[in-house]
Amino acid sequence: MSTTSTHHALFIDEIIVDVVRHAEHDRDLAALARVSRSFSEHALDALWFQLDSCVPLLRCLPDGLIGEEIHDSLLTYTIQRPITSADWTIFLKHARRVVHLDWGLGSRALSIDGKDSSAAQAIHPEVLNVLSAPPVSHPFPKLLPQSLASSSSWERCLSIRPLYPSSSHWEIYVRRCASSSGTLRLPALDIPSFRQLSSSKSLQELLTELQEPFPDNIQFDGPAFPAITFLTLRTPPRRTLKVFADIIKKMSISSKMFNLFADSTEEAALADLIGAISAHCNPEILDYLMIVENDISQHREPHFCMTSSTLRPALRLSSLASFDINTDRSVQLNNDDLLEMASAWPKLGNLSLNYHSGWRIHSQATLIVLRGLLDRLPRLKRLSIAVDAERALTDDKILQELTHSSSINPRTAVPAFKLDLLDSRIGAGARIINAIAEFLSDLFPSFRYFDYWQVQNPTHADARTQAEQWSAVKREMESMRQVKSQEKAR
Repeated sequence: MSTTSTHHALFIDEIIVDVVRHAEHDRDLAALARVSRSFSEHALDALWFQLDSCVPLLRCLPDGLIGEEIHDSLLTYTIQRPITSADWTIFLKHARRVVHLDWGLGSRALSIDGKDSSAAQAIHPEVLNVLSAPPVSHPFPKLLPQSLASSSSWERCLSIRPLYPSSSHWEIYVRRCASSSGTLRLPALDIPSFRQLSSSKSLQELLTELQEPFPDNIQFDGPAFPAITFLTLRTPPRRTLKVFADIIKKMSISSKMFNLFADSTEEAALADLIGAISAHCNPEILDYLMIVENDISQHREPHFCMTSSTLRPALRLSSLASFDINTDRSVQLNNDDLLEMASAWPKLGNLSLNYHSGWRIHSQATLIVLRGLLDRLPRLKRLSIAVDAERALTDDKILQELTHSSSINPRTAVPAFKLDLLDSRIGAGARIINAIAEFLSDLFPSFRYFDYWQVQNPTHADARTQAEQWSAVKREMESMRQVKSQEKAR
């Protein structure tokens, strides 16, 4: 059912008119009423069979309960008063007929100030909160498939999943360019269903949040997800990456790409997960690994750290082309640790360590490590790490080494290189800034992106001062490029 119109053939009044036209003249009114009522029930079932959003259900509620407001081009629904049992009775009267429901955002044409405008439909969070905890167990007893095509509706689907606990079918998107190829996006998936899906020989992409409980005796038969190439999993709220570690330890999987997300952390969770992945994933196939811990409680001050021992099990993943770890932990890696990673992953094109939050401490890696990384990683096009360009450069000997290093074995320019030095520390003074600018200009003749100190929730009090120092380096690099361009033009 569209939120803007109803198919002409389904108007109940017209059905009744058709009955009247075809009924015999001596048929009494009671018989006509019974026939009309019977037709009406079927018509209502047809009307509510498929909805492209839950907006029609909201509009059937009593006047004064749901408010409809227009802000610019956004149409928003809010609750105006407490919901009563009578309101729920009305809601359930219609909801019980719904079989197909699309929770995505629809759109409709509106006339605003005499001009046509397209307005998106948004459900106010307060409405979602009420709908997610109804005073009944199954508001949609007939509901089977839900369309989750809209990526913008992903979080909304997560918040309203209690509305369809008995759902038995989800929509699978099949690419026509490849037979037996499918993508499955689910707001939530319990472990028995996850295990059942793991035997699919056609499922190539799965994006979902795993749902509790997590039984200890879960077993996977044979290789899990034999056709999978892209696997994205989220933990339930307040669960750590250890959930994934425990599951992966019980399977053998050959996914090409892994994305794993958690909103909580514990000290050993990251190491356990990386150890499980390195032991149970095919190292010749896995080439993309992203792990995210976003624990709000650690935004101000990190409780845990990420060390070489945390990451070392991943060194056996020799085919990695992208290694992206984002946590709220402090990072304790030095030059040797980074070079060991580079030697283990010769195909690496992206190395990103705590891109969002930075290393959160004075980095143990020095600026000189950048050359070693580029020498070992010929395919590298994106690098996000923090280095120490402050304490080390107070030593004249090290400063001379840096200057000398910038003049030997210049690397072939990598077009569109992206470098983010995160919360790297830098010393003050024209001599240091000039040496760093010369070193970076020789290493990265072609920059598409060079950033620093754009991290979330920086823990250093002098973040602004540090950013200004790096900006001075960037300006000096631009000046050096202009001079070199002029020299080439002569």
